[in-house]
Amino acid sequence: MRAVKGVDTVLLASSGPGTGTRDANVANTAAAAGAGRIVRISIAGVDAGDGDPVTQWHRAGEEAIDRVGIPRTCLRCGELMTTALWWAATIRSMRKVIVPYPDTPSAPIDPGDVATVTVRCLRSAAPTTPKPSCSPGPRSSPPERPSNGPDDSLGTTWRAPRSPTTRHSRRWCRGSATGDCQCRLDMIEIKSKGPGAAPSDTVETVTGRPPDTFDDWAAPNLAAFR
Repeated sequence: MRAVKGVDTVLLASSGPGTGTRDANVANTAAAAGAGRIVRISIAGVDAGDGDPVTQWHRAGEEAIDRVGIPRTCLRCGELMTTALWWAATIRSMRKVIVPYPDTPSAPIDPGDVATVTVRCLRSAAPTTPKPSCSPGPRSSPPERPSNGPDDSLGTTWRAPRSPTTRHSRRWCRGSATGDCQCRLDMIEIKSKGPGAAPSDTVETVTGRPPDTFDDWAAPNLAAFR
């Protein structure tokens, strides 16, 4: 209770098994302390009706908040440009990008843009919509080559497996716990069976400026791929 005493709006970012229980605890505490609203970082799969574990966690969190009844704004984010950092090890060692389901269109968003939209929502006493989505970025393309930033700068040949074999998949999410990796792969497999992400004007609508492109994000992060 002391953590939210005097707080008008609570920012909530949670994921993983038990998300619904944790979000319910936060929502109940926030409501009891007199907070007026929760801004929750969620996932675009909730909009799409996806049934993978990651989306189910976020859906459970949103529903838990709704059961408490405190007003909320959900920022349903899609792929973040920082996902490209998962390619760094294979780019350095193999000059290849290992991506499951490489033909699925993607419209990644700069986490900085997500943060900017989040701040606008936190400062807004009356958001224009209870469920703004900042999921897709400015353009859509296959995820193994979202732009020509790291490719041209590193002289990398971008190749990706046409099937998510166990070997390729484990290499792609190296460093993640086995269960986390499988949940990510399940989410990407479901996305691969749909139309893929479409570009969105959410960032420009909320902030008044165009969203960052992949090249904008890649330029200051090239050292991670060398």
